[in-house]
Amino acid sequence: MLFMKNNNRSVGFTLVELLVVIAVIGVLVSLLLPTLANAKAKAQAIYCQNNLRQMGIALIIYTQENGGAYPMFMREWATDSQAVTRVKWFDDISPNLSPTWERGIYKCPNYRGMIWGYYPHESTPYIPLSAGSYAYNGGSSGADPGQYLFGLSGKYPGGSLNATEPVWESEVASPGDMIALGDSISRMRMGWRYPELVNGGDFLSRDVNSYWEASLTGARERHRGRANIAFADGHGEAPSLRRLFEGSPECWYSDNRPHPELFR
Repeated sequence: MLFMKNNNRSVGFTLVELLVVIAVIGVLVSLLLPTLANAKAKAQAIYCQNNLRQMGIALIIYTQENGGAYPMFMREWATDSQAVTRVKWFDDISPNLSPTWERGIYKCPNYRGMIWGYYPHESTPYIPLSAGSYAYNGGSSGADPGQYLFGLSGKYPGGSLNATEPVWESEVASPGDMIALGDSISRMRMGWRYPELVNGGDFLSRDVNSYWEASLTGARERHRGRANIAFADGHGEAPSLRRLFEGSPECWYSDNRPHPELFR
């Protein structure tokens, strides 16, 4: 009987071949990661833009249902028991949106700052500003730091943070050029509880004063140097922060004029 020798051997990777494969995989991963990161950032920006578009539509609906009056930044009213209830602008447009400021439409996936809603309870200390993803255009202050002009958030008496009269739709000269809502870009002092400056103020403006200030640090990181904006006619844009703060200042004001005297 003849016996044939089996010359078949198991074939595997040598150490050198394994290292080469690992190196190739590493190169591919390094090439793919920036692409994946860019795709993720773009998807999150689109999600944020969609949030603001829905908020812009809700703002228009509120204005039409209230005789042409825009929501005030904050308003007060007394209940039957005479307890004062304070309502923010996002409360006014919320019937057509998410019911809470902390989540849903009001939450940008790229926002990493504090979220602090305004709680309308008598026992809660007075906090005129809320912290979160988005902000309402209040214009800029005049000679009196408390008198904000040409925004949508209301008309303020000198030295007061409470609007006493709404801005009317008929007062907006060019709704398609007027900023209504946008990414929160300010820092503010939250008073008794948060005395330090915190990011995410819901008052949108180019202004600076002792209580709060425009701050682009967090905004630059949020959407890679851009800000998502909803205009008064409901359309949205994503201008660069440089363009938003250095060019076309008339887009901040209801009369569609630049008002260089308001920049300090």
